[in-house]
Amino acid sequence: MELNVELGINWYLCKPTETISNYFCAQDVNECEYNFDSGYSEYINSYAESEECEEKEFEFNNEIWHLCKNQENYVCQFGLQDCEESVDTFYRFWACANELEKLQPTSDETTDVLFIPVNWRGTVDDFRFYAEIQNEVLLDTADLSGLDLDIFNLQVHYFEDTEFCRVPYIQSVSIDTRVVSDCINNIDLDFEFNPLKDKIIALTDDDMGNVLGFTSSQFPYLNIVKYERKATLAHELGHSSLNLCDEYSYYDWDRQNNDRDCPNPYPLCCLDNPDNRNNDGLNCYPENTPFDYAEGRLCQGTVCDPTNALHCRSVMGPGRTLREMQDYYVNSLEVKYLTWEIDEQGGSEDTELIT
Repeated sequence: MELNVELGINWYLCKPTETISNYFCAQDVNECEYNFDSGYSEYINSYAESEECEEKEFEFNNEIWHLCKNQENYVCQFGLQDCEESVDTFYRFWACANELEKLQPTSDETTDVLFIPVNWRGTVDDFRFYAEIQNEVLLDTADLSGLDLDIFNLQVHYFEDTEFCRVPYIQSVSIDTRVVSDCINNIDLDFEFNPLKDKIIALTDDDMGNVLGFTSSQFPYLNIVKYERKATLAHELGHSSLNLCDEYSYYDWDRQNNDRDCPNPYPLCCLDNPDNRNNDGLNCYPENTPFDYAEGRLCQGTVCDPTNALHCRSVMGPGRTLREMQDYYVNSLEVKYLTWEIDEQGGSEDTELIT
């Protein structure tokens, strides 16, 4: 500290803890240090003059979500521009949306699903074609599962301006901020977007490597979907609407189970299930799958009884390659929403559809 003063460093710009919303300037670097009780914090730069620190503090605080009060209404807004009164600040849009709901509860009982092209390189017709396939597979999955989607009052919308929403990097950790702040908040929607219940499907044909889609960790109802994976919407709605957990990796299932107590147990036919001590079940692949192949792949999810096909798996399993569909599922696979009830002795297992 004395050395810093000798060097002319008198002010430190600190990242906030969970209890301090804004970046803040401090004269003592200890005020920036990590605190296990209050959450993550650190100092990110140092300055000689308070004016320098405060200028940078304002710049950083303008790059976060503000819960603004504009006249009589509250709104979550990225940055301070046009924010008449900043009631609070947040680093996650989801946190801001939850606080907004407390101050200004909504009564809309519909679940609006908005398909929006993000970094879309194809035509508008291509986008609409693949978006509608996602919706059709969702409806088929629900129908096969005996799940009545009418209880969600699902309303599907397609935003067809393929040049409107562009982000620097489709797999960026800030993808939620970019899509919500730069795109959704600037669209003249024909419904009132409610982030606590509505769904954003960011459909893309951009390069995502081997990734078929993912849900933003910062905003749980924003899903980045590569257009090829037909069941992605059905899978993601399994997470956000039915609270189901992934069935392709014990690590992922266990992490989600610790967060929210999964209603769907991890399949025993998965080779990475700790209770599967004898390598039984071929990672839930069909019996004709070579063990070496199945062992090196993701678990295929809970096996279910097919209605109109040869094979059936939980929709909470992974995406499948064209080769797998042809070689192991004979191009005949159904996906369903499933949960398992196990008796008190842990013996027999009965399949129960989620309704």
